[in-house]
Amino acid sequence: MTIGSPGAGRSVVEALRDAIVDGEFAPNQRLVEADLSERFGASRGSIRTALLELGAEGLVERVQNRGARVRAVSLAEAIEITEVRMVLEGLCAAKAAGTSPSCLPQMNSAGGSSLASRVQNPFDPCGSSR
Repeated sequence: MTIGSPGAGRSVVEALRDAIVDGEFAPNQRLVEADLSERFGASRGSIRTALLELGAEGLVERVQNRGARVRAVSLAEAIEITEVRMVLEGLCAAKAAGTSPSCLPQMNSAGGSSLASRVQNPFDPCGSSR
């Protein structure tokens, strides 16, 4: 299930996923198997399999007797995604800085003063000693 295009060796699933994520298909846009088959140079069976896999990932919705379409993200989902990313990015930043995640609330409430105390005492992971 590979594509005979410039990105030869890439699977139809990867190419279709990339096209959806990159915004080449609009939310709620119908995904017609024949058009996708021509665009990606793959059989309709391969396209159908890719759509099923992307449906399992939540990128595509398959509607009975209607075909597939790009799944739209609701406002509530977008807010949840943003909130989760904020927490994860904070944990990643703490990990990169060598800080224990348990210190994050203390660091957030202290503002920059916690960072200043860490510079003064780099062996105190939460910057609590002054």
